[in-house]
Amino acid sequence: MANQKIRITASRISRLNFDPNKPTKQIIFDSQLAGFGVRIYPSGRKVYVLQYGSSARRRLMVIAPCTTGKDVDVVREKAQELLRKKHSDGIDPLSENKRITTSTVAAIVQSFIDSKAPTWASREKASCESRLKNHIGPHIGNISLKKLTRAEVVNMHASVTKTTIYEANRSLQMLRAAINWAITSQGWRVSELVEGENPATRIKLNPEKRRKEWVRPKELPALVRAIKQEKNPWFRAFFLMTLATGARKGELLNLKWKDVDLKNRVILFRDTKNKEDHEIPLAADTVKLLRELPRTLKNPYVFCGHVSGKPINNPYKPWTRILKRSGIARRVTIHDLRRTVGSLLASSGFTTQQIGKLLNHKSEITARVYAEIADEAKSDMVGAMAEMIK
Repeated sequence: MANQKIRITASRISRLNFDPNKPTKQIIFDSQLAGFGVRIYPSGRKVYVLQYGSSARRRLMVIAPCTTGKDVDVVREKAQELLRKKHSDGIDPLSENKRITTSTVAAIVQSFIDSKAPTWASREKASCESRLKNHIGPHIGNISLKKLTRAEVVNMHASVTKTTIYEANRSLQMLRAAINWAITSQGWRVSELVEGENPATRIKLNPEKRRKEWVRPKELPALVRAIKQEKNPWFRAFFLMTLATGARKGELLNLKWKDVDLKNRVILFRDTKNKEDHEIPLAADTVKLLRELPRTLKNPYVFCGHVSGKPINNPYKPWTRILKRSGIARRVTIHDLRRTVGSLLASSGFTTQQIGKLLNHKSEITARVYAEIADEAKSDMVGAMAEMIK
């Protein structure tokens, strides 16, 4: 039975037994994928293996435990991916396996981010790297993943929660995803990576409330006046464009002149949060605003920052000035301007589907918040009218 070649299936795996009359090293190789096989130990234990390399330097690695054999097709695909990486990228499976299994938490998370980055928007990658640098790294980054305990993950989450409950949740979720990625997507055995199950699982997240702050209609005139008083033309235009389009802050800051078509009155946002390009029309006043905006030589961005060739980097200081001038004392964020646009559209009778399409929401659930705010606005208006006719 040693080193036979058959079409490995679940039923055949279930019938495999160690033959005491054969050599100790007993492997059944797959006739479909060269090098992929199942090894049977004297104890009866079975594992999926991958053999590769030349006859002079042949290497054998264990991919995963083999129990019922029902996962044979999935593991075969993993083996094929390991071989592809070796041939196309020069990544040796055993060496990579050793590197990962001895890596720190920070190294695992960074590998996860790097592997996912090609499918992420640039801001998503930046957010994940920020969580690694500011939250995961300082608390558990230098710990070997093999030695990471659930208690240490709980302490990390609790510590970050003291500063920001939302980022604490996002950091925990990213850590859990990174470890699962290493376990399920790369073909490494769970026992080589962690003790027991993923230590970032079964940890309670902080309760989160959907933020429903927005700028009231009666506050808008003063806010617009305060925006127009900004001396910097790019800050001024940025905030007015946010109100005019309801676009996300990052989408506007990354907008380049090559994606602005003033003739046809449209702009194109690339690399959006939804990973799709998003085109929106412009009103006549917005076109006029952009036509009058200064253009800086060798800066491709619409809203130029202080650094040559770069967009605005920090719009928060001018936003603080604007709020103070407008008389809005409560906490209102730049993103709340987007929510303001959505709520005003909802109060004007547009459906959540229409609003979601304009504001580039993938799910209608988020757009429903605007309808909820619009309903609250109606209550405010009814109350105001009641006061007037007393």
